[in-house]
Amino acid sequence: MASRRPEVPHDRLGPTREKAEPTELVGCPCPNVRAGDVPDVGHVEAQHRTKVGGGECVVRACETLGAPELLTDPDYAIGAKRSENRKALNESFAALTRTNTSAHWIAALNKAGVPCGPINSIDKTFEEPQVKHLGIARRVRHKKLGEMRVVGQPINLSRYPQPETLGATPELGEHNSDVLSGLGYSDTDIKALKAKGVI
Repeated sequence: MASRRPEVPHDRLGPTREKAEPTELVGCPCPNVRAGDVPDVGHVEAQHRTKVGGGECVVRACETLGAPELLTDPDYAIGAKRSENRKALNESFAALTRTNTSAHWIAALNKAGVPCGPINSIDKTFEEPQVKHLGIARRVRHKKLGEMRVVGQPINLSRYPQPETLGATPELGEHNSDVLSGLGYSDTDIKALKAKGVI
């Protein structure tokens, strides 16, 4: 059975950690860039990822960001050069996105046909409208931690719907007796195993 990872409040985990920039990218550039509403380097709430591959997508991105001159820069003119000079180009994009909010750039770039979306901190992930619409966040009650939200199954099938309620992840050994009795072990056998420290 796959384990479910709960949403843990910040007061249990401490500050949100910085997300690392990937070093291997399928398309180039595909930067994680910050917008102007980022309070400091310890927060990622206003960070977003923009996928800029090649061809018209590059044109649309540069025009939307207000930097058409990048299109004629020999360092970025073709895909191979953009890949070679990826770090510098990503830095150029990051400087441009600092001039407005993350929400502004996400809307503008997507409207222009450039795939772009937010990089959420843990506490923001379950607040995404799409996450709510798809019912990905499911509530469970843990006997020690109380009510929390966990990630449900990502695939919904009409013939095999997900259960209306989910059980919390069990404690270590919580279901030992149920499992062993289902396999034919008697209460005496189970008590003996416990006494020996086997379970």
